[in-house]
Amino acid sequence: MVRNRVSFINTVAHLLCALLTAAVFVSCAGGASGKGLMSDEPEETSLTIKLPTTKMSRTIWNLEDVEEFTVTLASAANTYQKTAPQGGEIRFSAIPAGLYEINAVGKKSTGQVTARGEASVDIVAGVNRTVSMELHRTEYYVVSFHRRRDDAGSLATASDCYEKQKVTEGYAATAPVIAATEVPVKFGCEAVGWYTSTNNGKTLSATEYDFTAPVTNDVELYAKWKNPSNGMVFVEGNGSMIPDLLVCDHEVTQGEYEAYCWYGGGASKQPGDGGSYPAYYVNWYDTLVYCNKRSEAEAGVPEYYEVDGDTDPGLWDAANGHGAVNNGGKFCGPSSSVAGWNDGIAGRNNNGYRLPTTAEWEWIAKGGVARENYTYSGSNSVGDVAWHSGNSDTMPHAVKTDKISGKDSANSLGVYDMCGNVWEFCFDITSGSSRSRRGGYWNSGANWCKIASADSSNPSERVSMNGFRIVRNAQ
Repeated sequence: MVRNRVSFINTVAHLLCALLTAAVFVSCAGGASGKGLMSDEPEETSLTIKLPTTKMSRTIWNLEDVEEFTVTLASAANTYQKTAPQGGEIRFSAIPAGLYEINAVGKKSTGQVTARGEASVDIVAGVNRTVSMELHRTEYYVVSFHRRRDDAGSLATASDCYEKQKVTEGYAATAPVIAATEVPVKFGCEAVGWYTSTNNGKTLSATEYDFTAPVTNDVELYAKWKNPSNGMVFVEGNGSMIPDLLVCDHEVTQGEYEAYCWYGGGASKQPGDGGSYPAYYVNWYDTLVYCNKRSEAEAGVPEYYEVDGDTDPGLWDAANGHGAVNNGGKFCGPSSSVAGWNDGIAGRNNNGYRLPTTAEWEWIAKGGVARENYTYSGSNSVGDVAWHSGNSDTMPHAVKTDKISGKDSANSLGVYDMCGNVWEFCFDITSGSSRSRRGGYWNSGANWCKIASADSSNPSERVSMNGFRIVRNAQ
């Protein structure tokens, strides 16, 4: 009986010892991991990114090997970033749950390589995720900014392209700012925006290019220019015979002419007298005097015409008594034909005020690079754009006035009265000493007002039908 009791006690003791040993083991195991077997805490939250290898892709991508990638993991609240070698892994651990965007980039000088997999991943607490990335090359696109094109549709000069930008796929280009003091400013004008074109810059799109939009292809952009506020209009040349010009948008007015010159030869006024009316009773010599005197008076504008190296009209053929006549500080040219003026006057290579050549006059009348196929400057109807025998009441009219009420009479360049009102002198000789005049005048029939019609005048002739328009080289 006693022996049985002892055996029972020993059995109970052994059982208690085993239970105690198991409890200690569980406690230790739980302590090692930080979590007990009966704990309700979730497993650790992590994300593993497997990066691609670029070692076998250099010929495919035409890139040097990318040694490492920078991986950015970003949610609305948190951003994490790590770097690892190509072909390796990056592990983000202990990160809060949420939706994360993944961006893996390996940059090289000739391009940008990205690793793409899932664009975003939803991290759930207690869940370990693994994402594998694949190699992807980001393209560069070229955005070219042009000052202009010539009328043939090809680059006028190699320097025409003002700037080229290499823009990474998915990013936007940056609009360059053309400073007023740097090339290639269109002389006297202001660049007001960049536009696309379907015909190499001859005409521009209706809306300005959107510099907030991502670039998805190569882009050619062209500057749009605002004309100066002094009555001069920028007219693009043709890259050869016709240079870029600043053109007076109106015939020189009496108010402008009388600031520097007087009417020689006893000319008398008639209806059409006033500061806003075109200057008339001027001869070809008078127009050259006006050009140099106005250039002399305006800061930074050189005199264009010279005789024997002299730009002062008072000295032109003065040895023979034929210099410009000074009348109280106002000047006029000779009243009779003078060989020293006819043969000696030459133009300098600068941007002073001058008369247009006949070719330039026609270019302006036809709308410049637009090459409008109109009979008259801006229209096929003479009454739309010209003061002529059919609508003028036999007198000149104030410049830039509508021929039909409410209908603008300028051509597409914004230039008025190229046809009608007064004949406009050009610089060219027609025969002997006669000089070209174009456009017809206030009492001309419709035929004489056509762009194609040509006439001439003695350089000393002052009549009520002769006037002029001035231009400058835009340089």
